[in-house]
Amino acid sequence: MPIPPPDGELGHWFTPAASSLAGPLQVLEAGLRTERPGPWFGREAAHLLSGLRAAEPARLPAPTRHALAELADALGEADRAPHHSARLASERLTGLRRIEPIALTRRLDSDFVLRASSGERRPGRTEFLEQWPVAVGLTVTGGGLLEIEMEIEDHPVPPSRRLTDGALCHPVTVRPGTDTDTAGSGPGMRYWMVLDTSEGTLHGFVAVPAPDATFEVDLDAPPVPLRFLDRVSREELEASLPANERVTLSQWHRLIDDLPPHHPAHAALTTVNAPQRPARAAASANAFLEIQTAARQHREIDLDHWASEEARQALTALTARRDEQNAKAEVPGRRAYRKAQANLRAGTQTYAVDGDA
Repeated sequence: MPIPPPDGELGHWFTPAASSLAGPLQVLEAGLRTERPGPWFGREAAHLLSGLRAAEPARLPAPTRHALAELADALGEADRAPHHSARLASERLTGLRRIEPIALTRRLDSDFVLRASSGERRPGRTEFLEQWPVAVGLTVTGGGLLEIEMEIEDHPVPPSRRLTDGALCHPVTVRPGTDTDTAGSGPGMRYWMVLDTSEGTLHGFVAVPAPDATFEVDLDAPPVPLRFLDRVSREELEASLPANERVTLSQWHRLIDDLPPHHPAHAALTTVNAPQRPARAAASANAFLEIQTAARQHREIDLDHWASEEARQALTALTARRDEQNAKAEVPGRRAYRKAQANLRAGTQTYAVDGDA
């Protein structure tokens, strides 16, 4: 027998005690009740947890607070990726206060790392944060970078809803501080760390510029599937793509190419990738000339019958000709690239040496 929907709308239950709760709750309720297919769950769960973490518990009735806390706990138990954020939301709603704080935030000082008392640059400094199932290493390098490495102990078999939603991105917010006695101020800069799944572990790494002096690193927000970062600014994604230093260009294409056309990740990938294209095209052209030179050497130089001096002179001449061609060669354009791709698919591409097939 189908489960009937709840009576009435939820919006008036929470405003002004909390925002961004009614919408995700209604979508989650309807989606779970009707067994909605496709990707959707990760977005609504992340929105709900973010709303719960910003809610004013004192303005919510006690039964409502406890019901929402139980829901947050259930989300964290079902999927360890948002477990930490769900735990924070639950404890905020129930008023539980621990002796040891569980927030994954840390204040760092880049000046301490960058300059020692002698004026010499320090090699770097690493601090560790751990709240099961999450472990984080924060390193401020002597080169002025903030490196953040995160591991989440995952379920042996990841939840099916997460697999449907696709790759996860964990928000990393870096906020500058006004001085050593105040907490991070202002919205700061947010980066998105791609979480890679491997052998029961979610793992991510980003390297970003470390702010001057004191700053705060905040990792408490829930992860969001990449496909649902469609309302994030292109500039934010443009900063995040190169920050994920261990994600290769081919991996980015696998993650982004199948996203909807309007998704800002497409434009961000094009912008980040554009400066590298001429260099890659030139490198490809140089590699082809190297292959062509080797083929000429194999064809023209008969080491079994030539004297060493003759072979040396022939090699010198071939190398000079290669260098001359390389100096005059233009970087292959998009038209030449597409033509070569079409020839390869048709099986008509040949690799001739000076016109000989």
